[in-house]
Amino acid sequence: MDAMFLSVLTANGFDEKEARVYVALLELGEAVVTDVARRAELKRSITYVLLRRLAERGFVSELPGRKVQRFTAVDPQRVVANIQSNFNALKQLLPVLRAAHNVGVGRPRIEVFEGAEGVASVYRSLELGREGRFMAAMAQHEAHFPTEVKRWIAGLRSGLITTRVRHLVPDDAAGRRFVLALKRVKTQVVRFLPRGVGVSLDFGIVDDRVAITSFEPLYIVTMKSEPIATSMTTLFDLAWSRGKPAR
Repeated sequence: MDAMFLSVLTANGFDEKEARVYVALLELGEAVVTDVARRAELKRSITYVLLRRLAERGFVSELPGRKVQRFTAVDPQRVVANIQSNFNALKQLLPVLRAAHNVGVGRPRIEVFEGAEGVASVYRSLELGREGRFMAAMAQHEAHFPTEVKRWIAGLRSGLITTRVRHLVPDDAAGRRFVLALKRVKTQVVRFLPRGVGVSLDFGIVDDRVAITSFEPLYIVTMKSEPIATSMTTLFDLAWSRGKPAR
């Protein structure tokens, strides 16, 4: 079962069991409930409920004229279109939400989020930005957020995430895996830090937000301020000029 596809689905409106049932049915082509349950590694009774739920949402259909109920998954393009539609609706609402969130005019808005889910939620919100710069400790991301990394890379490859980003990463095994994963994604450019230079924190700038992540202990600090973001961008670009193009 495709783990990357599962991670994308669970990050975009499917719960884990729904995703397993949909992918199982997609792989089978068409099947009875028992076969789907076996493939998804779920109980038959639960699988039947999930198939009905997915059918109501238009992601699964029951084949007519069969003595035994058989189901088939709709074209994945419909799932992608549904995700894209929800994403576009959220982007249209974003200016209103940000205006409501804006307090203390002229002062930076500083927030701290703790734990894996708190940090991941910030990174997901940064995916809505236009342009970003990240100095990333990829080995730490792989250790703490393996599913999120797969989901994010899948989103970039599919075009669901459109933020244009420059990445500075250590020239190590994790950094090279990251370069390989983004090799054909035109919106992402990666350079290596000078050999022997590593980072234990994560530093990112997206539009007017700055985010700094600590992995031990795990938390993220965000600052929303255009002057701070502009100054940090200048510092990042100096480091970028010394980076080695990834090949």
